[in-house]
Amino acid sequence: DIPYPKTGRHRAGFEHPVCGGLLCPVLLDWETNAEKLRTGLITVYADDFPAFLWPEGKYNPEDMFVHFLQGELLVTAYKHIHLGPSTALGLSRATRPGNSQLHNISTCTLEGVTYIVVLLRFVLSDQLTFSMGGAEPQGKTWCLREFYNAILDTLLELPKEQVDRLLLWWN
Repeated sequence: DIPYPKTGRHRAGFEHPVCGGLLCPVLLDWETNAEKLRTGLITVYADDFPAFLWPEGKYNPEDMFVHFLQGELLVTAYKHIHLGPSTALGLSRATRPGNSQLHNISTCTLEGVTYIVVLLRFVLSDQLTFSMGGAEPQGKTWCLREFYNAILDTLLELPKEQVDRLLLWWN
């Protein structure tokens, strides 16, 4: 459980110790760089992939695609949106069908997983409105479209076998 700030979105993002750690680019150490990220001394760009894309402690600097897009919070977010909160939280009984059932979605796609990544990045951030645009790489109008494209472009450059393995894992 993430102790999400109840006082407003301005206390989320890099201002929040847990949200900031999840948003921190995986190549940086959150503990060492938290203050620089909070103050903007370190700028985060769309292709600075956040730590939440990997299971905690599973990022492999030798091969970033090991466990890529398999972070626990990402999986939970996907389940919340597609299967419903009851299923995502492991509750014994769902009270109504999830979005996948309602819209006849039977498999995960790269685009679908990438969209959930973007939604989760927004939820963890201090950005006030969900907007795909934005001119600032960091701040209140972070460019979610560029982030979506950076993730999807990276996936589309992978060898087919690697993409197939990732989709098999998700499905």
